Amino acid sequence: MFTMNCLAVAFLVFLLKVSLLQGASSGTGVNCHQKGGLWCCESCPPGTLRSSKECQINKNDVCKPCSPGSFSSAENTDHRCSPCTNCAGVFIFKKNCTDTSDAVCQCISGYKCADDACKKCKKSCGPGTELYKTECRLCINGTFSSEEDTPCIPWTNCSAQGKSVHFPGSSTKDVTCGYPFPSPVTTTIPKGEGITGTIVLVAAAMFLLTSILMCGMFLVTWHKKKKLSKQLKKGRPELHHLGTPKEEDECSYRFPEEEQGEMTGSQEPITKLVV
Repeated sequence: MFTMNCLAVAFLVFLLKVSLLQGASSGTGVNCHQKGGLWCCESCPPGTLRSSKECQINKNDVCKPCSPGSFSSAENTDHRCSPCTNCAGVFIFKKNCTDTSDAVCQCISGYKCADDACKKCKKSCGPGTELYKTECRLCINGTFSSEEDTPCIPWTNCSAQGKSVHFPGSSTKDVTCGYPFPSPVTTTIPKGEGITGTIVLVAAAMFLLTSILMCGMFLVTWHKKKKLSKQLKKGRPELHHLGTPKEEDECSYRFPEEEQGEMTGSQEPITKLVV
């Protein structure tokens, strides 16, 4: 007896499911029911619209399919479907519109979605550039952008880290910092020794300058003496034609004319001397 009752219940459940499936396949939806020989629907399944709030004899007159270019992604209580999105301009279709789902758009090449819903597109800027207003511009000197659609950022300041620039940066890569600068060597001068050192340096400079001047004067004097000696050597052959000093004395000596006349007596006075 118990077994017969279970079989009867199972059969009734099966019939109920079949009737529901038939109702859904006919476009009337699961929220439709018959009342007094008429079909009434509180909502229509996805892909359909509720054409009438009143009960109809023909169940297909209650829930009608969405017209082309429109869709309904959920149970619809409205008398119209939502319009499909039109992908135009900087958009192209990623997925076409159906009666149960809207179209999916994507940006054309060179552009990217500005938000998660991809309702707007913005220019896609490659490495070494950044988006400025609506256009891509190159990174200015001292900045870089290593990835696509990233803003330009300043190079690393190596000197601030106590390091030197090992490799220079560019518009697409940062600088590479190398070994630190060598520490400057500092010397401490004891008090009172600074003036003494200055005096010693000044004295050494004066001594060096005096030595240079004296050497210069010596060289000039030596050069003049050497030149004069050469001139004297060139003039010696001319002196041999003038005779010896003894001959010059004998030829140049003459008695006075009056005395010479008195000594000769009868001779005529010499009125002309021959030199």
